Amino acid sequence: MITRRAVSGTLSFSGLFLFFAILAGTAPATPHEFLWLSDIHFDPTANASLVDKLAAADVGEWAQILNSAPGAPSKFGQDTSWPLLAAAILELKKTASHARFTVVTGDVFAHKLRDKFNKSATNRDDEAFQRFTAKTFDFIAAQLESILPGKPVLFTLGNNDGICGDYKLQPYGPFLRNSSETISKMLGGVGDKGSEVDWADAGNYDVRNPGLPKARIIALNSIFLSAKYQNTCGVSGDSEPASDQLRWLSARLARAKSRNENVWLIFHIPPGIDGYATSHPKGGGEKTIVPMWSPAYTQQFEDLLQQYTDTVTISLAGHEHKDDFRLIDHSLVLLAPALSPVVEQNPAFRIVQFEADATLKDATTYYLANLDEFDAGAEARWKLEYNFAQAWGIGKLDFPHFEKLNHDIETNPERRAQWENLYTVSHSEGNGITNQTFPWIFCAASNMSDTVFHACVQRVQAH
Repeated sequence: MITRRAVSGTLSFSGLFLFFAILAGTAPATPHEFLWLSDIHFDPTANASLVDKLAAADVGEWAQILNSAPGAPSKFGQDTSWPLLAAAILELKKTASHARFTVVTGDVFAHKLRDKFNKSATNRDDEAFQRFTAKTFDFIAAQLESILPGKPVLFTLGNNDGICGDYKLQPYGPFLRNSSETISKMLGGVGDKGSEVDWADAGNYDVRNPGLPKARIIALNSIFLSAKYQNTCGVSGDSEPASDQLRWLSARLARAKSRNENVWLIFHIPPGIDGYATSHPKGGGEKTIVPMWSPAYTQQFEDLLQQYTDTVTISLAGHEHKDDFRLIDHSLVLLAPALSPVVEQNPAFRIVQFEADATLKDATTYYLANLDEFDAGAEARWKLEYNFAQAWGIGKLDFPHFEKLNHDIETNPERRAQWENLYTVSHSEGNGITNQTFPWIFCAASNMSDTVFHACVQRVQAH
């Protein structure tokens, strides 16, 4: 028996274990974990005086230009300025250093970027804006790649990502075609010519999971599936690209199943009901159920998940900017909080642990705890907010565990209060949840169609 005294002054127990493990050729492996970011919404026009300089410069010069006059950090209610993005990148390089790859679930461009560009740029024609957005995309890609050098970045499109406007991405259009080379570079060794072509056509790809040998990650462009989508930019022979999207997804899932491969789906907009928009009608009028996707596409997607229950392990999404989830049939869609504080939540990112069988074991959320002070000139103070295992007693991020959590939130006041706080990443001032709005926001998590959603709202209101 080796006692503590026996190794005192030489090696600790952990050091002794590592020493013998190295001798045996079995040193502890790098953890199975990945970095997850969403809704970055970087605004390169935040300092309007720099826009013409950025537009004229090579992308490699952008950081120097931005650092020369960084402007004010972001406030609650604003998108991500350069000071906030730079502080986040610096923190990510430290906190996520063991991650094997990065997942970004969409919306790297600021809201209304064209309007902001037009107000600050001298040359504001379509070609100038197209060049500016291409440089913006390449700059963000370079920042993301710098976090984990040489490791893949898996990105999927958000509704603000493009040159046509919100929810107006053109299939087979210039933005997809011109960004395909950057996407290929971000994917690195897991990408191939096929993934580059799929992206250029419709903003999709299907690649090997960088952390697992028998698993894949499928990026689905959910913008075409949105109830708000309009194919009004340029000329396209396909007025309903959503149907093509779901056919493409069906074929990819069938192929993965035939190979006994597990699949993670990544997309931006989750299916189902927009609980926040439903509970906060514009103009304060009567509440009308607001769908995220066109209901017909939601049903087709639900049918696919049911057909491939044993193939699709998890779906990862964003868009809400809040810490949330969706339960669809027997599948879990996990939503990441945003880096941008534009909807009043604290800026955040997430580290996710996964197992060799492709299941997700745990996830830890980190957030900027002093955004108001950071805006006033203080150093950014990032904190660990929570991890799922400790906060919820969850041993795995899957449908059964979240189904129980969903029930607990409805029936246990303490669980509900905890969920409401985490929903906006510990910034309760911005969560929009009251006794009146709670049923609408809560019921969106597990009810995909109008009928069952309305029944849930009535049940929760009655209690």
